[in-house]
Amino acid sequence: MSKGTDKKKKGMGLLTAFLLFTALLLPASFAYGADSVPDHVTVGLKYGSTAASTFTFTSDSGFQLASFEKDTGFSSTLPLPAYTAVVASVEGGKVALRDENGILLTADIGKSGCLLAADHQNGGSVALEGYGYRGGLMLQADENGRISVVNCLGLEEYLYGVLNNEMSYAYPMEALKAQAVAARSYAVTGIGSHASSGFDLCTSTHCQVYSGVRGEHSQTTAAVDATAGLALHVGGEIVQANYHANSGGYTSNSEDVWSAAVSHLRAVEDGYSPLYSWQHSYTFAQLQELLEGAGYDPGEVEAVSITGRTSYGSVLSLEIKGSRETVALQKSAIRSVLGAGLVKSLRFDISSDGSGQGGESGLTASSGTAEKALSQEFYIISEDGSVSLAPTAFLYVKGSQDVARVSNSSLDTVEGEQVVFTGTGYGHGVGMSQQGARAMAEEGFSFEDILHFYYTGVEIR
Repeated sequence: MSKGTDKKKKGMGLLTAFLLFTALLLPASFAYGADSVPDHVTVGLKYGSTAASTFTFTSDSGFQLASFEKDTGFSSTLPLPAYTAVVASVEGGKVALRDENGILLTADIGKSGCLLAADHQNGGSVALEGYGYRGGLMLQADENGRISVVNCLGLEEYLYGVLNNEMSYAYPMEALKAQAVAARSYAVTGIGSHASSGFDLCTSTHCQVYSGVRGEHSQTTAAVDATAGLALHVGGEIVQANYHANSGGYTSNSEDVWSAAVSHLRAVEDGYSPLYSWQHSYTFAQLQELLEGAGYDPGEVEAVSITGRTSYGSVLSLEIKGSRETVALQKSAIRSVLGAGLVKSLRFDISSDGSGQGGESGLTASSGTAEKALSQEFYIISEDGSVSLAPTAFLYVKGSQDVARVSNSSLDTVEGEQVVFTGTGYGHGVGMSQQGARAMAEEGFSFEDILHFYYTGVEIR
């Protein structure tokens, strides 16, 4: 039995039943990908509002013109080793290339034509606006005489430019490997999400943060290479591997944050994510402004209430009562409307003074047939004599019989002029906690252990 397996059993046994603590709002399409990892992807660098009538490209080794097809890769068409800079512009509806002195090199780069560095097979890159990109840069003219730029490259090379943006190179190697597999799976299931714009993936958090060569680091590149081709599979297909910064002690079911229930994105009690606490206050006038900016018409805000929680303590619904209407925000909309960088997770309480306790106690006790509201907090005394505040939900058991269930899963209400959100965790909470992965790696777990802990019922292959 491996050290990771021994530690995993030990760690699971030490997970306490009363932990409450849980970058990015990631897409919730829960796509399933192909049954294998493709060789190439296309990434939009300049398009739409960022397309331009002219671009200058540089390469210390000179250039190679080629055509690109996703299934077959690059086919060389014209070597240009003597030129370290070329200028692209739209001429007669085609993308033409000239040297720095205006001498025409090609009148039409072609529909599938792209620029590569002359030494691209040895890791050379083409620079756009001072930033280098592996693979080739496909140039396409639009009807307005502007050029869009699409990076065509190998999937593994793409991950080189992603990984250090999504998880710091300073994390342990096993955590970086887990992130590499998750990022590869996420990329595969995202392929085609920007098909209407002519490429697979974008460079932002909508897909994954990609910054080309400048985003690379030797440690994260090593993690990509060590896991080359590995992805998460369910039922023979690669699945979307959502991840976030810190779970706050419990990851979330996919349907408790977005909409669809997905088999591999199940809530797990997470005793590895370190404590991450946050707090943010809003005046009621600020809430009114935020709601109006999101298209609501609440009038003057009068009260804020938590009206639903999951069994593991995350908020499902938040009601903001106004003089004209009550606005009900559900799940991920809470953070997207109020600010995902301010309400950092859905694991929070509200109060008027930052105490984390609402104006009304939501504690209830139930025997299964009767329920009673409770006005006091409950505490748990462990075997070593330490005292801890009781969890959001727990169960008293006598033998095989449930004696009482206690929860604070409803109805915190704040009235007055401001509301303070006090919470733990950072991110949507679905899938892998990156800080939890770091802690697991530091304890000796393998990347496979980490992935199997955070993703339910997956195969890694």
